Amino acid sequence: MAEHRTLQADVRFSPRARAFVAFQLVDHWGNRTTPRPHPRAEVLAATLLLGSEGRGEGDLAEESIPKVCADLAAEYGRYVAYLLSRHCTRNLGEAHPLLAAWRSLLPTLEREPRYRAVFASHGDAANRAILAVSHALAAHLLSGGGDTSIAGLPQVGGPVPLRVVPCGERTYRLRPWPLWGYRLAVHAEGSLPGGGSCLASWTLLAPSAPAD
Repeated sequence: MAEHRTLQADVRFSPRARAFVAFQLVDHWGNRTTPRPHPRAEVLAATLLLGSEGRGEGDLAEESIPKVCADLAAEYGRYVAYLLSRHCTRNLGEAHPLLAAWRSLLPTLEREPRYRAVFASHGDAANRAILAVSHALAAHLLSGGGDTSIAGLPQVGGPVPLRVVPCGERTYRLRPWPLWGYRLAVHAEGSLPGGGSCLASWTLLAPSAPAD
């Protein structure tokens, strides 16, 4: 199981903890300049399930993608399976056979009334970007990372880098601000080497929000 270290070096977090933090982010995602996830339920489900396989970046093992995709389509729906399999094969070549896992779902999804508008607009690209950026941000928080930029934040005018700037202990400012409101606290349970668990939290602030 891949683990993420925090600023407190003896606390470790599993990929499922990372997915839980990403889930909290996506649950508050979107504002006037940042597209919201739609359909919301499916994007939230994909965000949480992305940590279920336990790889370092949350990706499924390549050889398991076809079976996992089929299982997810049966249990959570085809769009959830599509989002996960497309995310997990995003770095493979265009001719790679594993891309068939999500390509085979496209024809019926594009005709389905619930998803037709998502594919006819930029909604699907935004959903996939939300999945990637939320997990990258969650991993950065859990690792106790410093100042960084995460590429591909969807915005009304097109994707931009998300700047993550520390401004206190487990407190960060995000530029541009991708969430609703002006601040958000997220949390996760970490494990201690000698046994037991520890609840950790992080605070995210909009550029204009006052720090505590």
